[in-house]
Amino acid sequence: MQTMNGSSLSYEDFEPFCNWRHNDESETLVIHLPAFRKDQLKIQVFNTTNTVKISGERLVDATKRSRFHKEIAIPKDCKSKEILAKFAGGQLHVVIPKKGPPAPQQQLISTTILRPDYNNETQMCDSRSKSLLKMATNVAAMVALGACLGAYIIKDQLKIQVFNTTNTVKISGERLVDATKRSRFHKEIAIPKDCKSKEILAKFAGGQLHVVIPKKGPPAPQQQLISTTILRPDYNNEIQMCDSRLKSLLKMATNVAAMVALGACLGAYIMYSYRSLYIED
Repeated sequence: MQTMNGSSLSYEDFEPFCNWRHNDESETLVIHLPAFRKDQLKIQVFNTTNTVKISGERLVDATKRSRFHKEIAIPKDCKSKEILAKFAGGQLHVVIPKKGPPAPQQQLISTTILRPDYNNETQMCDSRSKSLLKMATNVAAMVALGACLGAYIIKDQLKIQVFNTTNTVKISGERLVDATKRSRFHKEIAIPKDCKSKEILAKFAGGQLHVVIPKKGPPAPQQQLISTTILRPDYNNEIQMCDSRLKSLLKMATNVAAMVALGACLGAYIMYSYRSLYIED
């Protein structure tokens, strides 16, 4: 390589002196570079190979440049996304924070509430449409937020069932004690007559299961009812239209969730695969 005045430019590669500093919170690599400035250094983090590349280059004189290149592996117990760099007093500090202890898993409760059949099929169809639309919204939101962070499944250990025909609540649970033994229980309670069986709630916290059965309010004043009969000549056609609408909503929900997941994954992968670090003063 030649300079502007025609003279040849040479490079001098060297290996800088460095040492590691260890503590409970982080691993720190200290590189001694007394002749360098901050703007002459470059640090790159590669999450795909789990490595950090450190390089620097400076002008020695009109025909000579000094440079170095160093690559280190990120320890498995450290956080690659939280690496920091600081340059002061001729020393470059690359701080790699350690991972903390895993967070305790939360126990989820599976509840199943049995409802009596609807007498009116048109109301049943409308209810199914609203449930599908709500499910589509929730699925799209969860996929967008969790597509690149991963997911995990916790086994359900508790089950609550409400039987309106017998006006009872059945509570059961089962858990694994060891490889050859399981512990379980089953309890059935009667719902008081002055309570609302359709509004029963369950909450599990601090090792305690709370089954809340709301009481009925005072009876509403009686109103005069008018008996009406509505003839529906196109009843069968209306049911078919409702089924077609449900299929369209389900197909639309699937497509939206797939597109959101694909977009979120692509964006996160590009950001995750490569990034450069800002060196603090």
